[in-house]
Amino acid sequence: GRSAPIWTVPDVNAEGERGLLGLAAHPEFDDNGLLYLYYTVDGSTLHNRLGRITLDGDLVVGDLEVLVDFPSIGSAIRHMGGALRFAREGGDSRSLLFLAIGDRAQRHLAQDLSNPFGKIHRFLDDGSVPPDNPLIDPGTSTASSIWAYGLRNPFTFAIQPETGRLFANDVGSKDWEEVNEIVAGGNYGWPSSEGPEVAAGEIAPLYAYPHSAGACAVTGGVFYPRQGGLYPPEHLGRYFFSDFCAGWIRQLDPESGDVVPFASGLAAPTNLALDREGRLIYLSRDTTDADAGIRGRVIRIGVADAPPPPELPRILESPRSVTVAAGATVTFSARVENANSTIWLRNDV
Repeated sequence: GRSAPIWTVPDVNAEGERGLLGLAAHPEFDDNGLLYLYYTVDGSTLHNRLGRITLDGDLVVGDLEVLVDFPSIGSAIRHMGGALRFAREGGDSRSLLFLAIGDRAQRHLAQDLSNPFGKIHRFLDDGSVPPDNPLIDPGTSTASSIWAYGLRNPFTFAIQPETGRLFANDVGSKDWEEVNEIVAGGNYGWPSSEGPEVAAGEIAPLYAYPHSAGACAVTGGVFYPRQGGLYPPEHLGRYFFSDFCAGWIRQLDPESGDVVPFASGLAAPTNLALDREGRLIYLSRDTTDADAGIRGRVIRIGVADAPPPPELPRILESPRSVTVAAGATVTFSARVENANSTIWLRNDV
């Protein structure tokens, strides 16, 4: 592994929940080397920025390209959001970039379409706004990028490659955590609604769970492929998501809505991903070894080796042939052995 970063983002403010908030590689990264970043710009006017750099191997070529500078976040240090994901929809050849932005702890902003906060946004890969976005030009250029609104802090989200379905994890306030299926122009109710009950015109979460048994913040999310991968068939096509405080990962069936446990006893799982072989990876904000300078881990969940097949019995003594008169009693016996015991078998006829 590397002992030093490939590149350090300049002029970042990392106070509270500010900082380098999102990364996404272009779908054609192997050819163009484009890596997209969403981060908080330091200075007299604090704001978040969408930019990109070009990598050639481990080297950054040229300077960071600024794509979008968003409005000031003022003194806010929470609810920055920041997740970035690319998608290609159906036969669409465009590379579409989705970005989740929190309400910067100003709840009223989530329903105001003249600002970018508390929303999920949709861009082309050059930072421009697709002409088929649902809310084109309601007042400002940054609002034209809005894909859905009424969200509190959509900390992470994932896009199912085979279908284009987008599931966003919206971190709740006092009572509920939500997994929302995001649709174009959708209003997800915050701040008037939280949890499974929503008002008319608002979209209810696909799944919501209460703040109980230690749960407090829905964090990572990723879709398992519908075919292939290393995990057993019951995991195919499922949406995995985690809770930061409760320390678990669960899986949701996108078709039935059923949710079942997957892993527990984890230390502060913050984000989820898959490796190339189909293993689930989670980012743990584990501070157990903070004194040693270790403040987080990347952990891979593999597949347990299958137990060896049972050892077949070995015949130590076979029955002997016996000739007797009709109606007489005869006893046959055999002795077999396996890895654990020796067994005598008898049969009186």
